[in-house]
Amino acid sequence: MEPPAFLGRGPRAIAIVGRVLLVALAILAVWPMRTYLSLSGVSWTAALLVLVLVLAALRPADALLVAIALAPLAIPLGTILRSPSSLGTPLVRACLVGCLVHLAVRPHGRLAEGPRSLMRPAAVLAAVYLASCAVQLIVLQVSTDDGWPFLQLVAATACLHYFLDWAPLHPILAAGIFPLDCLGLFAAAMVLGHRSPPVGRRLLVATAVGAAGLAALSLIEFLRLALAGGSFWSTLGSQWATVRISPAFPDVNAAGSYLALALPIVAGLAWRDDGVRRRWLLVAALVAAGLWLAGSRAAVASATLVLLLMVLGGRRTRTSVALLLAGAVLMAVAVYGLRPTLAAWFDPPASTQRSLRVAFNVRAEMARTAFRMVEDHPAFGVGAGAFYRRSSEYITPWIHERVNAENAHNNFLQVVAELGLVGTVPFVWLFVAIGSRARQFLRRHRASGAVIGAIGGLVAFALTCLTGHPLLIQPVALAFWAAVGAVAGIVTSDEEPAEPAVPARSDAGRVRWSAIVATSSVVLLVASVPWRGEVALAGADLRDAAIGFSRWERHQDGTTFRYMKEHAQFFVPAGIAALRLPVRIDPGRSSGANIEIRIDDRPPDRVHVEGEQWTRVMIGFDRDRTGRRYRRVRLEVPNGPVRILVGRPEELRPGTRPVP
Repeated sequence: MEPPAFLGRGPRAIAIVGRVLLVALAILAVWPMRTYLSLSGVSWTAALLVLVLVLAALRPADALLVAIALAPLAIPLGTILRSPSSLGTPLVRACLVGCLVHLAVRPHGRLAEGPRSLMRPAAVLAAVYLASCAVQLIVLQVSTDDGWPFLQLVAATACLHYFLDWAPLHPILAAGIFPLDCLGLFAAAMVLGHRSPPVGRRLLVATAVGAAGLAALSLIEFLRLALAGGSFWSTLGSQWATVRISPAFPDVNAAGSYLALALPIVAGLAWRDDGVRRRWLLVAALVAAGLWLAGSRAAVASATLVLLLMVLGGRRTRTSVALLLAGAVLMAVAVYGLRPTLAAWFDPPASTQRSLRVAFNVRAEMARTAFRMVEDHPAFGVGAGAFYRRSSEYITPWIHERVNAENAHNNFLQVVAELGLVGTVPFVWLFVAIGSRARQFLRRHRASGAVIGAIGGLVAFALTCLTGHPLLIQPVALAFWAAVGAVAGIVTSDEEPAEPAVPARSDAGRVRWSAIVATSSVVLLVASVPWRGEVALAGADLRDAAIGFSRWERHQDGTTFRYMKEHAQFFVPAGIAALRLPVRIDPGRSSGANIEIRIDDRPPDRVHVEGEQWTRVMIGFDRDRTGRRYRRVRLEVPNGPVRILVGRPEELRPGTRPVP
């Protein structure tokens, strides 16, 4: 990765400050791995991650090759090394930390405008994810702990337990932190590919190697299932068109998307004007077999379409003829194999996959769900990573009969629904800018087969995103962003770093406005977090949000209660007129206790509770004119630790009389 320009050109003091900031960022990024590496039984895992980190500090390109090749195999690799979690994100994080250390020690010169122009939407997108994560944490705080203890919990989760998946904060933190790993991987691959196009092509080869490893695992698992079925050949013939295998990912459709990304890359590596690289044709056959075993109809169709376009758009050489013949043979084999099992694709057994009709209906319903979310939250979305949790509020009864919550089954709609307009704009900006650079590059150069295959693979992956959500699976997302970064680096590799006086006035103006828009967007996103948090808190469902209480229990007299700490709070609907709250002292205490009750920010009311009988405290509410949905009730025991039992509150609407 390249540092900002001032690190290599500015005064020595500023350069030192920049290097210190890079080292601080590296320490912050690597800190979550401390606890991860200190767990018992993960010594081999620690050795691998430390090796990748050191290699990245010395030779960033080589370390990135290792991380890209191993990330898709992170789950089986973690099982072999007895890791407590998947190794994909830790591997990439170790690589990125090493790259930061390398930049701090050996800063490079100024980047060309091409890669810098792609950094801007990536930076805005990173700010969108972080701001969305912060807003969700503001809403979560009112049901978790008080302010300072909650910040300590967030810091502990992010810096000590992030790789261990520590609920309940991890889903929200992962939605904000994991995209930073992906965008960091994109930036590293782009900068290295820009500085050296051969390195960019080797990164694409690493993607193909990882896909070949995944396909080999799928083929081994398929053969194992055939051997376990008794008669090998009969089992093999009956299962090859119906079984769905993904040994590395829990989502077979995501595995299909990844293999659909890799197959055109492998085909492009075999595509040469002077002949066919036979070893890459064998790898292509292996990846195609893994793609078929994944059983993703969208992935098979997308990869086939892209391969046909590559063949038809290529030159009439022996390579294109060979690929065309190979495609005809594969098509004939597929048609022959589908003849007895075509019905299974449209109405398969329940153990394989849903029928095409049901799959289409599910995706159509989830698309409507996404549009409902966008209609309610057009600007900022429902929150990064929150589609699944919030979908139960929007899905139709037809979906509810099958599942309580579901993803969009369309990655683009999921991004729009989760991030809103502020996230969709930089997301589209980034990929439109990459596409524009790629088109200009293809017009100026005769691109290699690997680059053409990578562009085709990204198109195939994007097509699968229309019917699935592969970017929700971490190893697949990492592989995708690495491939995007490698392509972006290659297509901008012929651009030299421009001096301030070189660009034309129109180009300089466009660059200046692009930088201003990106910088101001990041500043506004950060500054909007408190306001967005208040708005989200006002519209959130806080009926079950409470702090400072134990779990609900049942008293021997039949009253449902929970123990209260010294400070506690809960929320009630804003439209109530009064609240009757049963409280009592723990039977072991002889004297009474004072309880201060505060409604929102008004002065507290003090109530004295004595004896072991339930005291039903009546709390009146003034009319709320703020428009919020819920009001906060805060309880406090000022005279020391006392075990207070608090029963279920009785909400009294205006015009109702309390039952004695």
